[in-house]
Amino acid sequence: MIIKNVVESIGNREIPFVRSGSDIDEVIDVMVRSCHTRIVYVLDEEDRLLGYIEIGSLLRHLFPHLYEGKIHSHGLLRRITVETAEQLMTKAKLTAGLDETVDEVLQRMALTGKKEIAVLDAEGRILADINAVDLLRYFHLDHCRSGLRQAETEAI
Repeated sequence: MIIKNVVESIGNREIPFVRSGSDIDEVIDVMVRSCHTRIVYVLDEEDRLLGYIEIGSLLRHLFPHLYEGKIHSHGLLRRITVETAEQLMTKAKLTAGLDETVDEVLQRMALTGKKEIAVLDAEGRILADINAVDLLRYFHLDHCRSGLRQAETEAI
């Protein structure tokens, strides 16, 4: 199984993104409209992926008093002065390509603890975003189809 098959099974799902200069209100707006994800991707003007903002980062920024013991003092000033998506984002490191196998991507996700990943083209533009549920759904459907094919073969 390759990631391209998973992307095809998802269809045309809206990718939650903002531009690097977007303000935090726009990030919140995109986040609350995106039912399938807890990430907002940050893109440059050529639609290339710069990074992402996870729901946890957004919550820590909006409600720092609830996270007092969990925010390191070095990050406190940065959180107070954040005005744009680019200032709040984590730089993109975990991505996938269409030709990678599902196992390769799952292994990287498992090693990093991430549950969502951007699928990029060769120029670094997002083609899709997939999450662990998408991978489970595809894995389950593939095994169901395999089981049906095996049952049909055995019946002949």
